[in-house]
Amino acid sequence: MNRFLWALMMIAAGCVFLQGCDLLTDFPLILNGSVEASKIRVDLATPLPIQYRDSLSVDLNEVKTSASSDVDSVRFYNMTVRIDSNSTPNSTISGSITVDGDTLVTLTNMKTSVFSSERSIFSTSIAGWKYNAVGVGYLVQALRKTPAPTVTLGLTLDQLSQPIHCSIHIKVYGQLFVKNK
Repeated sequence: MNRFLWALMMIAAGCVFLQGCDLLTDFPLILNGSVEASKIRVDLATPLPIQYRDSLSVDLNEVKTSASSDVDSVRFYNMTVRIDSNSTPNSTISGSITVDGDTLVTLTNMKTSVFSSERSIFSTSIAGWKYNAVGVGYLVQALRKTPAPTVTLGLTLDQLSQPIHCSIHIKVYGQLFVKNK
């Protein structure tokens, strides 16, 4: 009798596995969505004794609409930075990236070449790079709103001792929970 129950449980588990999560929940499908902010172009031919500031607007609702299905909810899971078109790879920068005034990341004496490939703001392997939980929490709450708002991402570079010419790309990733139809 025990073998029969064990075999029945294995068949039931196999059916659930083959059928997918449809048997277990109303919102089974999980997709990835992302929105890349328009790049921030930095062209400073001479060192600056003052701060450099720039900002751009990002419609977080685009994370939700990047999926083709009806999105039930979205959860933030990553934000990345990439620097390209960099004609001054040995330049060092210090400053911050903010979202609606709340600091997301602080940078301290970092070479721009560190970001020649896309890097997560949560990376612990980058010296001089630190994410801020308050700014991340603000971004998480913004993504939970329906519709998700447009936020302002700001870039502040402290006094520059070298010229800098590059494009900075910021990308927000979300995990989308799609309604089961």
